[in-house]
Order: sequence, then structure tokens, then C-alpha cells
Amino acid sequence: MTQAPAEGPDSESAVEAGGYRQELKRTLGSFQVFAISFAFISVAVGIFATFDEVLVTAGPVGI
Repeated sequence: MTQAPAEGPDSESAVEAGGYRQELKRTLGSFQVFAISFAFISVAVGIFATFDEVLVTAGPVGI
């Protein structure tokens, strides 16, 4: 049975010992921040629009 590599400062050296470089970029650019914000706002608008439509057409029973 194999063991999973331990998390921590030695993980990077274990990856390098296997012949790999750590390549994951852990930063967000301005476009990525805009895209995440736009997606969140779109979902929020959809929820409130649906809630409004339910209140208009069905009233309190729709809730």
C-alpha cells in the first residue's frame, strides 16, 4: 500500500525529487476577478428575479 505525500514545506522538495516543477499559478488577474464577480452577480440577479416573479404570479403561496 502506498502512502499519500505529506502536506507541508517538504512537499515541494518531494515533487522536485520526482522530476517535476510546481507550476500552479496562485494569482488572479483583473479579468479573472471580473469574471467571478460577474458570475456571482448574475446568479444573485436570477434568484431575485425568480423570487419577484413568484411573488407577482402566485403570491405568498408560491413561497
